[in-house]
Amino acid sequence: MQKTRRRQAQAVLVGVAAFFATTSASAEPGTVSAKEAQARQVLAQISQIDHSLEAAVESYNLANVRLRKIEGDLNENRQQLTVARKNLKAAQGSLSDRLVNAYTSSQDNSTLAVLLGSSSLEDLLNKIETINSTSRQDTNIVEQVSSFRAAVQRHRVELREAQDAQQRIVAEKAAQRQRIESQLS
Repeated sequence: MQKTRRRQAQAVLVGVAAFFATTSASAEPGTVSAKEAQARQVLAQISQIDHSLEAAVESYNLANVRLRKIEGDLNENRQQLTVARKNLKAAQGSLSDRLVNAYTSSQDNSTLAVLLGSSSLEDLLNKIETINSTSRQDTNIVEQVSSFRAAVQRHRVELREAQDAQQRIVAEKAAQRQRIESQLS
């Protein structure tokens, strides 16, 4: 795009120079200096447009790079959201199974039942260890559910923010493209 633009600018310059060369051969000396001044002014305008166009093209290219990064982030975030949802569903299933098991079990795990139902000190310690282990597992399951639920929420927010950023950059890109096209015309 820049090469085409530069070639166009060079073609304009050659055309302007040819025009002034043909008119200066038949023109009066005062008119020649006026035409030369006019040619310098046109060249200065072309140079200014060229610099402005380069800045717009660079800005457009930067927007493309940012857009590709956001699209990559969106894809990664979608995958992480899917994983977090699956983990949440699995953890909720485990918690549900554990709750059903706890309420339908005929075992009484109260402290008094464990003390009175133990046949020896070793039996008592084994039952307490089992209850503690089950309790830790239940706590871990609840923590996992909470963690996965928070991860799902976080990924939803990140996904929404990335989509908003993507829309802003697409709008910026469209505006920059329009500026570039108007400068070229």
